[in-house]
This record gives sequence, structure tokens and C-alpha cells, in this order.
Amino acid sequence: MFYKLALKNVKKSLSDYVIYFMTLSFGVCLFYVFNAVENQQTMLLLSEQQHALLQTGTAMLGYLSVFISFVLAGLILYANNFLIKRRKRELGLYMTLGMDRGKISRILTAETFLIGLASLGTGLLAGIAASQGMSILTAKLMNVPLKMFAFTFSKDSLLKTVLYFGVIFLIVMLFNIRTVSKYALIDLIHSERQNETLRIKRLWVCVVIFLLSVACLGTAYYLIIDNGLFMLDNEFFASLILGSIGTVLFFLSLSGFLLRIAKGSKRLYYKGLNMFVLRQLNSKINTNFLSMSIICIMLLITIGTFSCGLGAVDVMADQTDTYAPYDLTLRSQSSKNGPQDIEADLKAHGFHFAEQFSAYTQVWLYNTGDLNWAPLYDFARNSSVSDTFLTDEDATHTIPLIRLSDYNRLLSLLGQAPISLAADEYAAVCNVKDMRELLELYMQQGQGFTINGTVLRPAKLELQTTPLQNTTIAMETGTLIVPDAVTEGCELMISLLNANFTRPGEEGDTAFRQEISALYGEGEDAVRPYTSIFSHYDLYMESGGTKLMISYFVIYVGVVFLITCAAILALQQLSESSDNLERYRLLRRLGTPGKLIDRALFTQILAYFMLPLGLAIIHSVVGVYVVNNAIAQFGNLNALPNILMAAILFLVIYGGYFLATFLGSRKMIHSRGN
Repeated sequence: MFYKLALKNVKKSLSDYVIYFMTLSFGVCLFYVFNAVENQQTMLLLSEQQHALLQTGTAMLGYLSVFISFVLAGLILYANNFLIKRRKRELGLYMTLGMDRGKISRILTAETFLIGLASLGTGLLAGIAASQGMSILTAKLMNVPLKMFAFTFSKDSLLKTVLYFGVIFLIVMLFNIRTVSKYALIDLIHSERQNETLRIKRLWVCVVIFLLSVACLGTAYYLIIDNGLFMLDNEFFASLILGSIGTVLFFLSLSGFLLRIAKGSKRLYYKGLNMFVLRQLNSKINTNFLSMSIICIMLLITIGTFSCGLGAVDVMADQTDTYAPYDLTLRSQSSKNGPQDIEADLKAHGFHFAEQFSAYTQVWLYNTGDLNWAPLYDFARNSSVSDTFLTDEDATHTIPLIRLSDYNRLLSLLGQAPISLAADEYAAVCNVKDMRELLELYMQQGQGFTINGTVLRPAKLELQTTPLQNTTIAMETGTLIVPDAVTEGCELMISLLNANFTRPGEEGDTAFRQEISALYGEGEDAVRPYTSIFSHYDLYMESGGTKLMISYFVIYVGVVFLITCAAILALQQLSESSDNLERYRLLRRLGTPGKLIDRALFTQILAYFMLPLGLAIIHSVVGVYVVNNAIAQFGNLNALPNILMAAILFLVIYGGYFLATFLGSRKMIHSRGN
């Protein structure tokens, strides 16, 4: 009997369950897809290292899924609370007819089970279908080709999804039982007659709060732009705190400010149903200003991750060829007796240079002792170039030197023309944007350095950008190229051996490592002449793995946050429509045309969806600007493709929830508004 009644209730209230069903199905689909990534490796041509990177990535996705499950659980509970509120009168009728709370709880439990089972099945089917296409994305992100395409199914992901959502549905059922036990009959019967009161009744208070919100947001924007994301200091955290406070104050002031400002324009206020729409909108903002503030911040995170997160990953991943131009870099730095002579040590152990390397060279970086970046730092304070990149601590850093002959050998290794310096000239190598601009201006104005009693003036050469060693991104913040004689008496700081393999890619890298292991042994006890090794192949593979993990993180979190925001707004508006059926009924009795009511409903829901999104877009304009400037230090970021992708996602998901909300609310007021 209870299951028949529950099934009948679900069919009867199908339109009420649309948002709930959409949210559950989206959540199940995403959860399955991102937990089934590991099974895609059967279609990918992966090396052992790439396989390990994919394993690490899937492990991180597993941990992330725990966080996502809490987010989805909170969202599902929120949606379920809407459904209970929506049916208060129905539950009150059951109690009036003599049905006890236990039986009502059993009906709700059966309904939750049915809708949960349907959404779980739909979401899993969608997830299994979508996961087939994820292999193509994974192959692209990891820079590997696909084998023959084959259908994949992840039993582990299926079981994990069923387990997690089964627990969530169990919590929902317990929540329903607790909720029903708390309701009094009088509250259920008269639930639709409860009104909201304004939190702030004086216009001048609203104006003051609004001005405070603008001041907080303006200060937050200034601080984050000035900080530039280079330091997590007090300025950075102050911008976050002021931005959050400003967002909350904005929506708090809006709850009284919007209606009173609109009243000032009688032509606008009394046009059509604007008076009704504004009061409805004002009432909902008044009730939910805090949730709208949180939604605005979540939308900002979503826009930021899609617009900048994926772009930043592209910048890092695509810089390998530029900033790791050598097949191999061996680096020796920390040693009791200074950096080791890598070349001499390898020869002493019988390393086959001719067999492994087609060309190589060893260079040294020297310590200038008391000479540091203080002159450049002082110059920056009085120049037009931003000194954001430099701090008081940076000014005390020793300036590294490289001999002209060593640098020219690096250029020769890369097939580039050598440079020339007079005995009293210096050049510089730097590839970090702000530091490069500062050094260029410093040298253009003839500023020099005094090293070991030799006064050096800048050579009339362009600032060099050729990397001294393999790195993943631009990390060369400044090294002076000086005549060989200048380094006499300077302390050796770092030795670098750069080489190109005789064999390509993975083959050359593997052959080198095998010979090193044979000569020096393996494990922690193996004492080798270098402290770090950076091969082009390793960095290329790592960039692909990093790109994979960050891209999945961005997409996973971004889509879940977007669904969460859209679903909450949708449920709040559906709840608003449900609570105000009597008001819509009154409009019809007064002779208001149905099209005018529909237009008013559309305007109200659109404004409610656009308010948090609009402020989030304003926030994101500042955020994208700051992030772009920060990333520009290491490479050029073209955010437009990712912004377009974010716009499409918002149009599909956010727009889809908006449309479903409007159609659901419209059906609700038309079916019960007469």
C-alpha cells in the first residue's frame, strides 16, 4: 500500500522532482566518470612512467571525490528539504485524515528510494556513456596516442558510486523521518501564509551598507591587483576577507535598497507587474542574502578555475620545449667541498660519453660573495618598471655569474651564434617577465656592477633568454654573463652538465639511466656526482601528468560547484513559486492576463539567477586580470578559449537549470492558480 501510494505521489508530483532528479543524475554521472579514469589506460599507449603518473592522478581524484561527495550530500539534503516544504499541506492533510507520523515517514522513505533509484540508474548510464569519451581527453592531456578504441566499464567506480550515493540517500531518509516528527499540524496547514519581513527598514541604513560594500570590494580589488599573487601575505588575505565581506554586504543592502530605489521611479515601479516582481524578488533576497553571497563566491571560483586554471596548465605544459632545450641536465650544488666536477667523475667511473651523448658541455655558476641585487632593487624603486617581483629578501640574494666561454658553449650546443664582450662589459640572461623588463631598463640606462674590483658596464646586446639548464617553466631570474677573467677568485656555486642523447626520447633517457645505475648502483646508498637530474623526456611526461591532474580537478570541482549553485537557486525559486500560489491566484482573479504573469515570473527568476552571476563576473574580471599578469611572468596565457568554454558550460548547465526552474514554476502556478 505504502509503495503504491509513494509511486502515485512521485508520478503526480513529477514536475516538482525535475530539479531534484537533474541534480542527482548529474552528480552520479560526474562521480562515476571521474572515478573511472583509471580504466581508460587500457586504450592508451602509456610508458611505465606515464602509467605511474596516471595512477597518482586517479588516487588524487579518489581523495577529491570524498570532498565532492560531501558537497553533493549537502546539496541533496537541501533539495530534499525543498520537496518536504513543498508538500507541507499534503502532509498536513494526511495527518488530518488520521495517518500517524510513522506511516507518513514510510511513504517519504519509499518516495526517496524510488527517485533515488531512478536517478542513480540514469546517472550511471550517462556516466558510462560519457566515460568512453574521457579516454580521448586523457590521451590529449598526457600527450599519448590512443590504441584501438574499446568499450570500458569500471566495476570499482560503479561500486563506489552506489556506495557513496546509497549512504547519502540513507541520510536523506533519516532526515525525512526527523523532519516529519518535528512538524506540528497547524504549521503544515498554514505554511503558505507565512510572510517574510524586511531585515533593514530604513533606506539610509541600506544606502550606508551598500556604500560600505562598494568600499570593501574596491579595496579588495586594489589589494589583489597590487599583490599580483606573488606573495601569500597580509595584503593577499586582506583582499579575500574584504571581498567576502563586501559580497555579503552587497546582497544584504540589496534586500532593502532594490525595492526603495525602484519606488523612486513611479514609471518603472507601476509598469506592468513590476511592483509585484520587485516585491517578490526583494522578499527572496531578504531571506537568502547569505546563501546568494556564498553562491556568488562559488560562481567566482567556477569562472576562475575554467578561465585561468586550464590556461595556466596549458602554459606550464607547453613550455617544455622552450625551457628544457637539452635532452639532459645534471646539476651539482650542495656538497661539503662545493659542487662536484660532474664530467670528471663520470669519466673516472668509465661512463661512455660517445655512446650516450651526441654533444655535451659542462658549465659553472659562480658566487659573487658580497655582491647582491640591492643596486637593482634600489633602481627599481625609482623606475617606471614594477618592482612587485622583488622583495627586501630578494635584494640580499647573491648575483650568480657565468663565464662568457661557458655560455657560448651552451649556445653552440643549441646551434646558436656566440656573443662577444669587452673586458669591462657584462650581459645578462633572464626569462622571467618582470625581472627581464627591470634588467633591460637597468642596462639601457648604463647601470653597472663592480665585481672583484672590476667595474663592468652593460654590453650593447639584447637580454639573453637561453636557459642555462632544463626547467618546466621560465625560472631564470637573472644571471650575469661576464668575461672569464672576472670570475677568478670567485667561489664555485653550481655545476651543470647539459647534453643531447644519441638516441631519441625515452630510448636515450632509459639507456643513460641504466648505465648510471650500473656504474654507481641504485638506491639511497648510491653516491652520484650530481644532486639533481632533469631530462627533457621526464619533464615532458611530468607536464602531461600535471596537466591531466589539474585539468581533471578544475573540471570536476568547477562543474560540481556550478551544478550546486544552479540547483540551489532553482530550488529557492521553485520554493518561492510554491509559497506564493495564493498571490498568483489573486492576480488571475483580478483579471491579469496569463502572458503578463508568465513575463513577470520569467523576469523574477532571471533576475534572481543573474544577480549572483553578475557580481561573480565582475569579481572574475579582476581575478582573471591578476592571474593573467602572474602567469605572464612564465609564459603567454590566452584565456579566451577557456572563457568561451566556461561560457558554453554556463549556458548549458546554468541556463538549463534556469529554464527548468521557469517551466516548473510556470506549470505550478498555472495548474493551481485558478
